[in-house]
Amino acid sequence: MCPVGVYSRLGSQHGFSRWVDYKTTGSSDNWVEFQADSNYDGLLSTRRFEINNHLFIITSTIKNVTSSIIKTSLGEHLYFNLDGLDTTDLRFNGQFLDEMFGKDSAASVDSGSSIHWRDFNGVIGIDFAKQKQLHLSADTDEPSLLGLSFWRRPGTDSICVEPTVGYVDSENKFASNLIDLVHQKAFKLITKITLLS
Repeated sequence: MCPVGVYSRLGSQHGFSRWVDYKTTGSSDNWVEFQADSNYDGLLSTRRFEINNHLFIITSTIKNVTSSIIKTSLGEHLYFNLDGLDTTDLRFNGQFLDEMFGKDSAASVDSGSSIHWRDFNGVIGIDFAKQKQLHLSADTDEPSLLGLSFWRRPGTDSICVEPTVGYVDSENKFASNLIDLVHQKAFKLITKITLLS
């Protein structure tokens, strides 16, 4: 996602990086890299996907190809199959969503509302009621702008857990958190998912 949050141009709140056409720029047995075939709103996007045994790494890079400063955000849309579980069955760092964010938080996520966790420190364990356990980490050039969102499309059997950098919501609460990307500067978000069981 680029940008993350309020956006009225190509791709809506998910931005151009979700819909743009990519070309392969490199690959091997365990990784492949793609680059957007053109820039949008002055940004060039590169995506790299790597699998090593139980580790999946996604590296998203945006680069400012204009002569101006671009204020933007960057994130990953990660969907995890619930395998018949409810959101209320999941633990994040050992806690249910209602324990982390208050009563009825899981029900709110199930209804299609998102919760944004501004105090995300870049590491979270996800426990699917002992059926499987994941370790998710996010690293970026500006760790102070890191956040994590939880969202679920009602009636589906998956939950979206989204590492973000520079997130902006509809009420503009996080407007000061945008990435300031200067001319020719590149910015990365590296997301690692490890299957523990």
